[in-house]
Amino acid sequence: MAKAVITILGLAPKPRSEARFAEYYFNGSIFPPLLRNKHITTFHLFANNLGGSYDIIPIYTKEAEKRWKSSVEEFQLEGKSILWSRYQEQLISDLNNLDDIFSSIKTITEDRNYDEFIIDMVQGPRGVAIVETLLLKLQWTKISSKVSKIFIGNPAKNGFELLNIKEYFELSEFAQLLVNFNSNYTLGIKREFSNLKFQKIVKELNKFSQAILSNSFNSLIRTSGEENRSTVDDILEAIGDLENDTKVSLLSKELEDVKEHISEIQKWNYLPQFQKYYNFSRIMFEKGYLLNSISLLNEVTGLYAKERFKSYSTSVKKAVESYETEVKSQEKRRANGDFINDAKNYHELVKISQDAIRFGEKSKKGFLGVLTEVSRGLERVDRNRLFQFKNLLKDIADTRNDLAHGNASSYVLEVEKRIKGFFEDLEYLVLTKDILKV
Repeated sequence: MAKAVITILGLAPKPRSEARFAEYYFNGSIFPPLLRNKHITTFHLFANNLGGSYDIIPIYTKEAEKRWKSSVEEFQLEGKSILWSRYQEQLISDLNNLDDIFSSIKTITEDRNYDEFIIDMVQGPRGVAIVETLLLKLQWTKISSKVSKIFIGNPAKNGFELLNIKEYFELSEFAQLLVNFNSNYTLGIKREFSNLKFQKIVKELNKFSQAILSNSFNSLIRTSGEENRSTVDDILEAIGDLENDTKVSLLSKELEDVKEHISEIQKWNYLPQFQKYYNFSRIMFEKGYLLNSISLLNEVTGLYAKERFKSYSTSVKKAVESYETEVKSQEKRRANGDFINDAKNYHELVKISQDAIRFGEKSKKGFLGVLTEVSRGLERVDRNRLFQFKNLLKDIADTRNDLAHGNASSYVLEVEKRIKGFFEDLEYLVLTKDILKV
């Protein structure tokens, strides 16, 4: 694939002799060694040294074209792949018009014939604020990953020191990505980073984001007895690798925020499953994902009941574990009248309802035979609290169904208030009083 240098032509005065040409310095070898480092402008510098292996695409005003086009022949730059009119947008009306410059850069970098660009802004608009504005506009496009280097000039003796700010540009992009993740688990526009350590973290955060936003938690954290690594483990390892890089000290706060949050989740590895789901539900609620949150709470109540029923008798424990084995071994849950939702199964067992009897009859693993033992266990539970818990099961399930079907009967603020109340009730009935424990 082809490569190009996009260079902004200014109106620097022509020196009267080669001895007065500007000198350009760069600390590092990011392109082939310079054959000559004394030139009129960076346009001539890059054309002389990279022209041929890179197309040279100037962005210019009519005045700049008039001043510099003739210099191509004067300084023997013919054959250096200088493309004056490949794109209509190369000609701009005003060098200080950032919209025109950005539009021109965007058009050129979106050309699929090129897979790498160097952007030369040494002669472009001056001032930190102006450069930052242009970079921010570029940052939120899909083409930033194709830009390998962005040069600005720092005045030095007899010329300029060339500064490649692409690295800092990537730092800015990466910092924004971390802020987005901390805020709502999203990463924004998909980006490719030249820094492989950045890219490794992005890959793992993407896996985390996809899993948690789809309420798929098995890969996020390990469970008791598992030796396999989890996504949370991989994120922390990737952050650890980056923390040793002295170049990212400016990201210390953003990285620490992610690390602290993910480390907290890692501590949940060996909590009971209902407690993990409760914690995830709270997080999703705090980040504004109400459907995810209420869906998880609906699972929490069923998982809690299942965990406590196992302590009611050996036969109940065996029935629960056998049913779990049955479910895991099925390639696809049947939809032939048997319950598909595990949480609902245990909700019905709590209520010892007609649905629970039907579930017991259809289960191949003997739930019908232990319904009496479950009922006896529930008789030892505080009646008032059990009544509260049964009502809570219904309220959570109803709210979940309402929200999942377009929130037809409630406003968002009402749903938020309701879910907040569910957390308070579960905190009291499940986490504090552990009401189903006998």
